[in-house]
Amino acid sequence: MENGLRRLSLHLRPPAPSHTCSWDSPLALTAFSYGFGLKKIKKYSFGKWVMIDPDRSTLGVQLNPEQKALFTSLGQRKTYRDGQVIFPQGDNTPVMSVVISGQVKLYRRFPDGRVIMEAILKHGQHFDDSVALDMAPRLHGSVAAGETVIDHYNPAALEQLLAHHDILRVFFNIATYRVCELVQLLDDSRILPSEMRLGKLLLYMFRLMPGEGGRIECLQEDLATRLGISGVTLAKSLTKLKQAGMIETGYRHVTVLDPERLRQWIAERASG
Repeated sequence: MENGLRRLSLHLRPPAPSHTCSWDSPLALTAFSYGFGLKKIKKYSFGKWVMIDPDRSTLGVQLNPEQKALFTSLGQRKTYRDGQVIFPQGDNTPVMSVVISGQVKLYRRFPDGRVIMEAILKHGQHFDDSVALDMAPRLHGSVAAGETVIDHYNPAALEQLLAHHDILRVFFNIATYRVCELVQLLDDSRILPSEMRLGKLLLYMFRLMPGEGGRIECLQEDLATRLGISGVTLAKSLTKLKQAGMIETGYRHVTVLDPERLRQWIAERASG
């Protein structure tokens, strides 16, 4: 059993802010990767692709009150100030973390000096479980955004949690769901044209980092890197989305004019 657990690699992405140091928050879970718009969503199927359901991949939602109490009893709670590094990229301290309040930014630093923020984790999200299971060093660094409270779990605590079959099932369900999302991303890269992949990425970023009026702070070179396309191809894709009335571009930002309309635009073409 233990060897099997060590092969589990579980990763999670955002919901919405909570300002209480508790698992249970009425504000929790309103934003998540590949979920779109500003309100909590369930799963929507459009043609050949599926919107992601945040509840199915958020630990804080999947656990019942008794399980949450066990997590709380085993965790080591720590408060981080705004901008404080939680763990740097490449660190191998064997700890899994759960966001109790505040936000955690995951970033990746590249050899050429570029730093890209990959995601914002919020209430109920967990991260670095693969590191706690001694599988690999951290692929991303983590930093607090605002005052942030986190529960940390060392390998012994994590093993105690995983000894409960109902909790192990929660982790397994999340991992399985994340694998399905990964397969969808791989299918997108093989099947969808670059402008549709860009549209999905922008919606994804809009959910993770919603700005006023649909504004997304980003560099075009970072968008190209994430999509694995050249700067020329990205420029053509941005032009197509602008001509379709879906976005506007500006200095170091892209604005999604109508997320719902962009989502439908992608869905119609994906099902065609």
